Amino acid sequence: MTRRPSSAFRRGTRRWSIVVGRVRAATGVTATAAAAQPSDGPAGQARGLEEIVRQSGEKIGARGARAIVALREAGVLDEVADNAGMEPDELVEDLADDPTMFVTVDGMVGYAEPAPLTAELTGEPDTLTVAPDAALTVDVFSLQSRPTARKVIYLDFDGHTTVGDYWNDQVQSPSIVSAPYATRSTATSAQRDAIYEIWQRVSEDYLPFDVNVTTRDPGVEGLRRTSAADTAYGQRMVISPTNWVSPGTLGIALLSVFDESFDHSAFVFTLDSAGFDRSARVIGEAVSHEAGHTLGLRHDGNSNVGSAYYDGHGEWAPIMGRPIGENAKITQWSRGEYSGATNGEDDIGGIASYVGYRTDDHADSALFATLVGSSSTTGGVVGAGGDVDMFAVDVGAGAVDVSLGPTSAPWSNLHASVTVRDPAGTIVGTGSP
Repeated sequence: MTRRPSSAFRRGTRRWSIVVGRVRAATGVTATAAAAQPSDGPAGQARGLEEIVRQSGEKIGARGARAIVALREAGVLDEVADNAGMEPDELVEDLADDPTMFVTVDGMVGYAEPAPLTAELTGEPDTLTVAPDAALTVDVFSLQSRPTARKVIYLDFDGHTTVGDYWNDQVQSPSIVSAPYATRSTATSAQRDAIYEIWQRVSEDYLPFDVNVTTRDPGVEGLRRTSAADTAYGQRMVISPTNWVSPGTLGIALLSVFDESFDHSAFVFTLDSAGFDRSARVIGEAVSHEAGHTLGLRHDGNSNVGSAYYDGHGEWAPIMGRPIGENAKITQWSRGEYSGATNGEDDIGGIASYVGYRTDDHADSALFATLVGSSSTTGGVVGAGGDVDMFAVDVGAGAVDVSLGPTSAPWSNLHASVTVRDPAGTIVGTGSP
């Protein structure tokens, strides 16, 4: 079934202010108040959702028809859909069509991504991963793509203990300990190279937006949004070999939680089922995908092949599909511009509804064009689709060669063209890679 696009990008205004206790449907006895419980999920368990989801027997939460039944029997379908930034019929349709979507005991919606067990997802040779840089001298635990941005996507490589989150309530554990992928003191040169590449790949995906992709810990207060006036917040992405979900799981995230008042964690698991390291390319794509869920994005599927994920065609794949096949050399945000698309939501518009666009760095008119030398190189950021950057070059009576290319060629999202005009405005040359 083809999903209709949402009428608007809602950032999930939470209807429930605090969960003060749990009512066990079987006994009617109120349990001790859970002080550490996040305050932004529906209090659905008080009306039976917790018991129904537990009965599904799944570790993470109820899926498919069981989840739909649980929501309806507990009487919280509308509240849970609103909490996820969806309409109730959209949530029902997605749960029916997408086996990776689940509902937690707390009434949150999330995705658990299975990884295909194929060679290109392991540490075996990967033609799309750049060669290690033995001379890498930067501190890979202090990388920042946009230091001036107040909102962050924090790539947490050095281990994390999750407490008081929805994951803890779901798996009934007071703490989930994720071992480090690497630490500043123990990282090998290969691990540093991988961290640098992963950060570059995720940074490229989020380059058009006013968000800082960083490996520097901003602290809990730099991740949770404490009030409407708080402008410094974001999402923690735990990147770890500790897979606490199930073998073969690549990543897991909650939907529409980027701007909540709790330091939620999303997870990407770095080891495959055989215990091999996944490539930096796969980890980077998975991080961008899971972060997209926290920003309200759902899966890009293909009705032609009956899949909740679209693997792409040719060398292209959507980031919110499954952009990790060995042919997926170009991965981009999508709004369903391919045959059989199940999702018409505008990914770029959805992300921007949370974090906004970065300020344009070059004017789009000849009057305010950036002046560059006839034998120089200049750069900038081509932001959202339709961005035009103007440059003026004084070449006198001579000739000029103009070339355009991305700075991170192996994983660039850029699809751009260049137009050269003479002083009268007449086009004298064009090019589009």
